Parts: sequence; structure tokens; C-alpha cells
Amino acid sequence: MERGVQIALVLAAALYIWTSGQELPPLVASHFPASGVPDHFMPRDAYLRFMTGLSLLVPLVVLFVPGATIRQPGANIKLPHREHWLSPEHREETLDFLVLHFGRLGVLVAGLMAMVHHLVLVAHASIPVRLPTGPFIGTLAVFLGGTVVWISMIQWRFRSP
Repeated sequence: MERGVQIALVLAAALYIWTSGQELPPLVASHFPASGVPDHFMPRDAYLRFMTGLSLLVPLVVLFVPGATIRQPGANIKLPHREHWLSPEHREETLDFLVLHFGRLGVLVAGLMAMVHHLVLVAHASIPVRLPTGPFIGTLAVFLGGTVVWISMIQWRFRSP
């Protein structure tokens, strides 16, 4: 997945949150314990600023900070078989992969944020307001599964040369 596509997906998730959130009531249920029954509320504008900001900030930090830090001279990069993958003949390719791969994680986080927001929309469509716990658990499972795949890809890419 190209860097521009990653950035576009993060922006699309934030745009989805902002635009679809206009449908929410003036007071939004913003915290749901395991029961799915909301126990905290906030004004819609505050909720939208928080969720949109978080859906932009966290993924963009994941997209850009690792790339900026690993290219610094003397950066302490921990990889399996580090000596081989960071040798002069492999270093640029390794750093390019890591930058792109962290971008994938940023997209995964943006997707999580958009899905959690979607479930808040679903919760508000029900009477009484209630977060659907099954889909929420499914969303977390998909995110954790994606994270396991993300880690496995690093292990596979940097296996023994």
C-alpha cells in the first residue's frame, strides 16, 4: 500500500467520523461499560472534535514519527538479524519497508477508530441507547488479529537471511 493511499485512508476515516457524526443527538453517549449501557455523555461537538482529532492524530503519528526517527543517524533500530538488515547494502530497503509497514499500522488504527464511531452511531439508533457488544468485540478481535498479522509480517520479512 503506497504512502499516499495510506494518508488518504486515514483522512477518509476522519472525514467519515466528522460527517456521519452530524446525525448524532446533541448529547452523545461517549462511554460504554461491558453491559453496553452508556454511563458518560458529552456534547456532540466535543465528541466530534475528540473522535475526529484522535482518528487523525494517532494514525498520523504512527505514519510519520517512525519514519522520521529511524532515519536519524545513530537510531537504535531493533530487528531480528539486525546486523544483516541494517548493513549498508540492505539499509535503505529495510528502512523503506519499515516506514511503509508503520503506515499500514496507522491505517489499521484509523479503521479501528472509524468502526468504534460507527458502533456509537448504531448505539444511538437503538432505543434505549446501547452499544452492540458482539460487533464491538468483533471489531476488537479484527484489530488484534490485524496487529498479530502486522507483527508477523515484520518477523517474516526480517527472518534469518
